[in-house]
Amino acid sequence: MRKTGKIVAATALAAVALTLPACSSGSKRAPSDLDRKLSQSTYIEEGKILALIVGTRVTRQREERPYIPFEVAVVNKALASLSFTAESFTLVDSEGNRYSTVGFEELKKDYGNVDIDRRLEEVAPTVRGTYQAYEEIPSSLTGSFDRPIVQKMFLPKFSYMSDMIYFPTPAGGVKGKRFELFLNATELPDPVFVKFEVAN
Repeated sequence: MRKTGKIVAATALAAVALTLPACSSGSKRAPSDLDRKLSQSTYIEEGKILALIVGTRVTRQREERPYIPFEVAVVNKALASLSFTAESFTLVDSEGNRYSTVGFEELKKDYGNVDIDRRLEEVAPTVRGTYQAYEEIPSSLTGSFDRPIVQKMFLPKFSYMSDMIYFPTPAGGVKGKRFELFLNATELPDPVFVKFEVAN
């Protein structure tokens, strides 16, 4: 009887474990938790395989526009290689709404010159100082007037990239709000995400 009880209990636990990912947003932390900061407006989620970084300095200055920029950086710490595009990122707000990235054609019509945003960047110099031993790989995930060709990103081991990506501006704005930024790539067993907020 004890063996049967153990089998039933194990089966029940396995069933619960299998259903958990479908019921959650992928976060194992409480909704109030935020990842640690690298600078005043830059957040990082770092593991043994990679680090995912998001910056909101430029974001706070563009809330009135139909699209909103986020600085991102990805650091490959352990994978032989890591490949992704702008479409590999998803923004999720505190209500569970999901936003996909927008491309250069949409930005050109309704946003304006995105190259100005790059001049206000905070993430790139912060990451350079933090990962001095790593190789910086140039990135053009989002096309712009200065970088018209969009490319897929390939990061070898011990390298990093930083860039600007854009999402539709949430209806309620972004200031004072909390978000999760997900990165999904074929080399990752599960999506990686960073939890952050945009200051008022």
